[in-house]
Amino acid sequence: MFRKGRLPVLLSGAAALAAVALACEEAQAPTGLPPLEDPSVIALSVSVNRDSTLPGDTVQITVTATNPTSRRVSLDPGLSCLAPIGFEVRSPDGTLVAWTDRGRCFPFLPAGGDRAERLEFAPGESKQAQYDWSAQVFMSETALPSGVYEVVGTLNVVGGSRSDVILVRVLPVLTLTIDVEPAVPAPGDTVTITATVSNESDRQVIIPDLGSCRLGVWVGRAGSVVAYLTECPWEERQLTLFPQGSTRRVLSWQPEEPGDYWIGAHLAGTIQPDLLITRPLLVR
Repeated sequence: MFRKGRLPVLLSGAAALAAVALACEEAQAPTGLPPLEDPSVIALSVSVNRDSTLPGDTVQITVTATNPTSRRVSLDPGLSCLAPIGFEVRSPDGTLVAWTDRGRCFPFLPAGGDRAERLEFAPGESKQAQYDWSAQVFMSETALPSGVYEVVGTLNVVGGSRSDVILVRVLPVLTLTIDVEPAVPAPGDTVTITATVSNESDRQVIIPDLGSCRLGVWVGRAGSVVAYLTECPWEERQLTLFPQGSTRRVLSWQPEEPGDYWIGAHLAGTIQPDLLITRPLLVR
């Protein structure tokens, strides 16, 4: 029989050390101290489930805010229109294109007024928020231009911090290419120019009003246009491209003189911003 006050079992060496360490940690933890009110102590991070996407597909953004201290943290809320833990996406030129919008934006009132609750973190606590981003223009289904976008996590408190930046590449839904045959024609040769519009996505894409010359092809030289090649058939008012499908415009042109020319093709913005490409052509 064990005497009162003695442990009923003996701890192994490793378990004993762990118990002592835990007891020391508890003894050293501050008690009765007011919460920290410094937002810089919160560690903020952001992650995504993919590093490239097509407009309309879903990128899942996860923002994590962690209190790494042994003290409680209590923070004043920031703006009413933003989530407490949110995100921002900026385009390659720095334009803000996505954020955690919640409507009318104003600062919360000081203590005692009509204000939101403070953002509280227990010692060691992590809070996490997840959002979906579709790489489309805010409040529309228009694709954002292709390029590399910056994603950051945000802490919406007074003096709040931002996470490190991560990058997501937005791929084009539609691509435009030009093929020329022969590659180096002579004056008087018939040059065949093929302009191809391709749907790179896994969804059907509809291009409206293609017959209004949204797809144009022309030949230029020395900064001026030599010939407009595109025809605008009235019957082709709308174009449907199936997933991974494409459409072509095959046009002909005969150069009259040798020299340096360029071929241009333009697809006016519909479901994504304008596409414009050029390629050089030597006639000799």
